[in-house]
Amino acid sequence: MGRIFKYEIRRRLTTILILSGTMIVLSLGSIALLGIFKTPFGTMGTTGGLWLGLTFFALFFIPLVMFFTCSNGHIDELLYKDTNYLMLTIPIRSEAILGGRILAGFVEYLIYTLIAAVFFIVIGAQQTVFYGASGRTVISVLGDIFYQIFAQNFLPFLYGILLLVSSFLLVGTAFMFVKALTRSFIRKKMTAQIIAVILFVLIFERIIAFGTYLSTEWDLVQYIDLRFVVSQYQPLGHIQPIPVHLVTVIMTMLISAGFFAATSWLFNKKVEL
Repeated sequence: MGRIFKYEIRRRLTTILILSGTMIVLSLGSIALLGIFKTPFGTMGTTGGLWLGLTFFALFFIPLVMFFTCSNGHIDELLYKDTNYLMLTIPIRSEAILGGRILAGFVEYLIYTLIAAVFFIVIGAQQTVFYGASGRTVISVLGDIFYQIFAQNFLPFLYGILLLVSSFLLVGTAFMFVKALTRSFIRKKMTAQIIAVILFVLIFERIIAFGTYLSTEWDLVQYIDLRFVVSQYQPLGHIQPIPVHLVTVIMTMLISAGFFAATSWLFNKKVEL
């Protein structure tokens, strides 16, 4: 698995650098524009507004799109490229191949997400300074933001990380499974792709709905308080607690493992390249 992981990171390095570089360049340009003109978003000129729009588009849609492609280990390239048989004929178990690709995909996705999160926070801090009371600096606002995340809301933050990882695994393994399933029995790529998407949506929606139902029926819903602070020296505001459906979280992990095992079996026994 380690060798597959390294190979995938090297293979995807050019794409990672291009997408990450695009996000960074656009974000630095937006920060510079906001710093020079010291004005809120709504009062930027046409050029500045266009640059900011492109920045927000890149910071939002690149991680969103790559969530779906990275979570399944870019399985389309493994199933439909002319050279895919080379990967599946090397003396490595299919579990290691798929696991290494998922792990590499998670690292790739994490890079995009961290870049987007950092620049969203920095740009948001700039806007808070422009809209807020005089005397605030970007550094002081950033301090308040990180205090709020890691001190006041550390438990919700950890739950968010768990939810991200479990969702990444469920989406990725479910998509892997339906892609391998349709590739095993349907020779036309477009037909297989359409059926795979439909199966994925149906399976994913039923899993979430069933987990939520069981959590509610068995009284296994816990609530995490999310607290909002204007600054670390001001009183807390109250926000509706976040429901945690414990059965859904457990089911997500177990079903992800099942999808992974089923996909590995399909690659060993059924997928014809």
